[in-house]
Amino acid sequence: MLVCNQKFDALTSNVHLVSSKYQMLTIVIPCFNEFENLPGLIEICSEVSEQRGISFILVNNGSTDQSGEILSKSNHPGISIVNLKVNEGYGNGLWEGIMAAKTELIGWLHADQADLLNSLDIPEDLIINPEMFHKGLRLNRSLKERFISRNMELACSFILRIKMRDINAQPNIYPKSLLKTIELPPRDFSFDMFVYAKALESGLYENRFKVIAPKRIKGSSSWNTGFASIIRMSLRTISAAHKFRSSK
Repeated sequence: MLVCNQKFDALTSNVHLVSSKYQMLTIVIPCFNEFENLPGLIEICSEVSEQRGISFILVNNGSTDQSGEILSKSNHPGISIVNLKVNEGYGNGLWEGIMAAKTELIGWLHADQADLLNSLDIPEDLIINPEMFHKGLRLNRSLKERFISRNMELACSFILRIKMRDINAQPNIYPKSLLKTIELPPRDFSFDMFVYAKALESGLYENRFKVIAPKRIKGSSSWNTGFASIIRMSLRTISAAHKFRSSK
């Protein structure tokens, strides 16, 4: 999906201001067959929007369940909905939401990790810095998860010649000035690695904040079906790093 900078500028020309220290931040949350989690997600987003002024874009990423119906009933002024008829991947859903954002800072996280919003506490002088990006750093992973993640970090760091850590940690918050330079983002789960690498290569300062990733309460993950699926995603991310390196 080739997206030129002109198209991005047209979609983000009007900055949406709200009354809080987070007045320049939009969080994009892609949702694929998450109807069981959506009522709780909408409630959390509504509360956080009221309390902190964060804008939210919930992307119905080609769901085949009742997700679209539930999202259509959301009428909170701080929440916008983007409906995609076909699921073309996690990264594609994110990118469609990012293009619809109107703020100078744009972030994202998974639909089943909305509880992280309650612990999102970045000082104002950091979050408004256009030379900085923010990314979570998970504390509560199992030994197996840390082992796989660490090996993926080392492989991607070696391939791309940059130091990376906890690549798939949530939430992610980047300045629009970086995102608007991207023309061909990955459509799959390597999207996070791709943008993270772009930020590091652009010389942005990295701010990591510790998070306790919540466990999924309802429904099932569309990709994480066990230990083998985590290994497969790690291998795909490493392969994507090779392609990213070769394309430059």
